[in-house]
Amino acid sequence: IQESTIKESGSYSAKIVKADFKDFTTFLSSGEHTISVKVKWSGYSGENKPQLIIKQDKYCGIDSDQVATATGDGTSWETLSKTITLSKDAEITIRVYARDIGADALTYFDSLNIT
Repeated sequence: IQESTIKESGSYSAKIVKADFKDFTTFLSSGEHTISVKVKWSGYSGENKPQLIIKQDKYCGIDSDQVATATGDGTSWETLSKTITLSKDAEITIRVYARDIGADALTYFDSLNIT
């Protein structure tokens, strides 16, 4: 869901209600890349904080899911990031994952960046 009120930059953030995820795919050249995203949340009922996941792809050297989990309290924007090294050019999958199942859980992801 596009959210225009709660955003870190630009016109919109991605809003996820309760537990759900959104996958993005992109083609990257071999070598080292850092993937980052900003996250903010509210209404969480437990400790299942949001995650950034770079999905496993043994073809290009990602031997297991690479996971960054939020550590804050959700009241301000937090940066999640992972650095990966690809052994060859490949399409990768980037997942933003809202993990709380509480009835009021809202998660906002913004400013996805790849360097």
